[in-house]
Amino acid sequence: MQKRIISTCDFGPGLKLPCTSEGYTQSEIDQKLTEKLEEIETKLRRQCKSRGKDYDSLGRYQKWLLVDFTYNLGDVFSKFPKFAKAVLDRDLATMKAEYERSYTDPSGQKKLQTERNKWTKNVIQKIEDGE
Repeated sequence: MQKRIISTCDFGPGLKLPCTSEGYTQSEIDQKLTEKLEEIETKLRRQCKSRGKDYDSLGRYQKWLLVDFTYNLGDVFSKFPKFAKAVLDRDLATMKAEYERSYTDPSGQKKLQTERNKWTKNVIQKIEDGE
């Protein structure tokens, strides 16, 4: 029998499971996350097609950016439209100008999401380096 994970039912903005007293096994969490990512990619395929692009023809890192923003923020094309278009077009200058994410803390101050922005900048660099 697999050990239950009881500590959380929140797996980031893109995946929240109902809290249960039994918790979830790692395999259950992995399955739900896989289903969520498949759902996101299906949505991205439709959105790319409506913009004249083929999601499956995009590079690995372009996909990473679109999936990450969608998982963490919702609809990347409505919340970060300039960035999303730049990713589709491999427009590095616009990606670099539009990628930063921020949040408003409880005191009302705008703060940058430093680690998330660092990750995104690194992925953009991989695209620029031709990886």
